[in-house]
Amino acid sequence: MKARRYIIVTLLVIMGIALGVAPTYFRKPLTPGGSIGQGIKATREAVQAEDWQRAAALAARLESEWKRVRVPVAVNSDATAIRDFEAQLATLRAAIELQDKSEAITALALMTTLIEDIGTY
Repeated sequence: MKARRYIIVTLLVIMGIALGVAPTYFRKPLTPGGSIGQGIKATREAVQAEDWQRAAALAARLESEWKRVRVPVAVNSDATAIRDFEAQLATLRAAIELQDKSEAITALALMTTLIEDIGTY
């Protein structure tokens, strides 16, 4: 009976520690150096080289990566910044489709700024 009580208390302590550490362990920086930031950088390089097929593929990959992290980011971030990022993502897709280099570069620059503002998730 006493051994069972110790096991339960030990398990509760372990679970408490795990839950306390989990938010900082699983939190990943949403910065220009992260996966979204690297996707923006690669897309910008393709746009600057006017390699529109590669830019379209990289923008699609960037969008899928954004969809993967959107919910955790939205929980901890400002909704306006999330909407602004998604608006710039749509602008980027349109600019690449129209092969508008200056609009695509502008959208990518704004996306980088928004990623810095959103911070971490």
